[in-house]
Amino acid sequence: MSKRVVIVGAGLAGLKTCERLRRNGYGGEISIIGDEDRPPYDRPPLSKALLKQTDVPELPALSDAARLVELDIDAHMGIRVKRIDTEARSVDLSNDTRLTYNQLIIASGVRARAVTPWESIPQVHSLRTFDDCLAIHHAASQARSAIVIGAGVLGSEIASSLTARGLDITLIDQLPSPLHQTIGQQMGNFIGRIQRDHGVEMKLGTKVARVESKAGSQEIAVILDDGSTWCTDMVVTAIGSAADLDWLSDSELELAAGVVVDDYGATNISGVWAVGDIASRRSPDSQQIQRFEHWASASDMARSVGDNVSAALGIGQFAPFNEIPYFWSDQFGIKIQRLGIPTSVDDAVELFRDTTTNKILTAYVSGGKLDALASSRMPGPLMRCKTAVEQQLPIKELMRTEPWK
Repeated sequence: MSKRVVIVGAGLAGLKTCERLRRNGYGGEISIIGDEDRPPYDRPPLSKALLKQTDVPELPALSDAARLVELDIDAHMGIRVKRIDTEARSVDLSNDTRLTYNQLIIASGVRARAVTPWESIPQVHSLRTFDDCLAIHHAASQARSAIVIGAGVLGSEIASSLTARGLDITLIDQLPSPLHQTIGQQMGNFIGRIQRDHGVEMKLGTKVARVESKAGSQEIAVILDDGSTWCTDMVVTAIGSAADLDWLSDSELELAAGVVVDDYGATNISGVWAVGDIASRRSPDSQQIQRFEHWASASDMARSVGDNVSAALGIGQFAPFNEIPYFWSDQFGIKIQRLGIPTSVDDAVELFRDTTTNKILTAYVSGGKLDALASSRMPGPLMRCKTAVEQQLPIKELMRTEPWK
């Protein structure tokens, strides 16, 4: 069999893995399959700069046709994978093409989680693709108000961008604080104050019971489980994501929230790897299986998987992926960052706070040792603490040395 690498997914993770293979000296065939009929593009701008601007957004392309030619990629765009046969090492596409592979990399990402009864309502949107961004951008140009359901990272970024467009925003979440699952309640309350200072109305600790179109009106009604009704011109749901695993259901791959991989990015099936948002990894302490959905994680992991696939093809050495998880979010004029992963048993220890400048640095501690750090408007100080998070230093030692100063 020829040494063909097939990459399912033409987003950041798929493209970066391909680039790494070429940089390492792999000169064999690479086929990349993308279900959107567009060149690979960047997703973070969709909820930030593009949604915020008044002009019609342009595609934030990661590459163009010339770059794909330069990388010598056999691109199959606007095509879905129907199934894989890991025994025959083949991939069946929706256009009835069959590709054989020596190494298969799954980088197909995730889809926005939707609530089926709401999907048919024209004023209800979700954000995952560039087309989603265009639809929300157009709807916002004709709206005075919007309700964002979900106050996590994506929902908060959407609220920030639509606020900048001049819309009256209500942010609804069943949890007690914004970004609750990412940075916890203590720091989430700090961010919530900033959101309110920018005019966002918040309804927290309450579930949405249903969403309805109003008869004879372009408005839409959001009814909460406390009986209250909120009317608006448009709704954007940001209630999480889910991996599309249906096409892998008979593949014998281990699936749990995504495609389960080891520290090298390898699955339980020889010659099959996963990278990016769809990859699930076991956390070293709790053995829970988690997906890490962020640009930095996808980019870092693509570099590692590219190296390990190269090694499987006889180029270089295998090495585990051990980069500390990192994420950032830009919203309401501030940059929120986190190093490491807080656990459910961590205590939040505030290391620094200045409400006049909206700066805060919080440590997440268990057993007296540092698991993670999060900050607002303190990018340099946070990064000076990276080694402390990697080494899980005792919190007393971190507070004694104060590397953030």
